[in-house]
This record gives sequence, structure tokens and C-alpha cells, in this order.
Amino acid sequence: MDNGFQTNYQIPRERSDHIARPRLVDRLTRTAEAKLVLVVAPASYGKTMLLAEFARNRPGKVAWYSAEATDSDVSTFLQRVRASVATALPDLPTQTTGSMDASSNVDVRSQVVGLVNWLSRLDCEILMIWDDIHKLDD
Repeated sequence: MDNGFQTNYQIPRERSDHIARPRLVDRLTRTAEAKLVLVVAPASYGKTMLLAEFARNRPGKVAWYSAEATDSDVSTFLQRVRASVATALPDLPTQTTGSMDASSNVDVRSQVVGLVNWLSRLDCEILMIWDDIHKLDD
């Protein structure tokens, strides 16, 4: 299974010209119980750096995934999501990481069910951040 570039699963480093946004980070922190939070703004407004700042300053595990246009296939997307979680939790037992079949020979519903079941077996909470999701077509 090709998991793509490791940098797609790493929280981006703070740039030298980074502008701290404590009020926005605080707003994100207050959404801790939400099932889904969307951060939407025009290009170059600092969404990635805001999410990276938030991720670096919060307790707990963060699974970071920077999407690419080549991830648009559902099987590939699900593999990437899984790889981001496995990167954030490197001590996962092999049987846990290998328990989801994300091959293109399996229908989409089964792949999604496999991912959800795999995530439900994790014994810790994890924040998933999907950056640049607009690059996906399907």
C-alpha cells in the first residue's frame, strides 16, 4: 500500500513569518466537543498555519492529513486517512493497523465501514485534521 509522502501526515512547521492568532486558536479550542469543524477562508489567509498552531498547542494526539488531488479516489483517500492516524499513533499494534482492507476491489461502503470500525477500536481520542480537502474532486 502506497501511503504517499510522509510530509502529508506531519503538522507543518511554524514559519519565520508566522502571525500568531490566539483568538482564533481559542475559538478552535472551544469546539473540542464538536464532531466536525470546518475552517473556511480564501486562499492564502493562513488556514493551514492556524490549524498547525492549534494542533501544536493542544494536548493529545493529532492525525494530520494534507490532501492532494491524486488522493481523490475513495480507496486512496481512505488509505491516506488511515496512514495519518497510524503516523500519529506509531505504537499501534500491527494487527490493528492491518485490519482495514482499503483495496480498490472492495466496494466503497465496505471500505468506509472498515475505516470506521478500525477507528472505533482505537483506545485513545485523536483529533483528525484534514487540510486542503478542497483539492479532492469526488
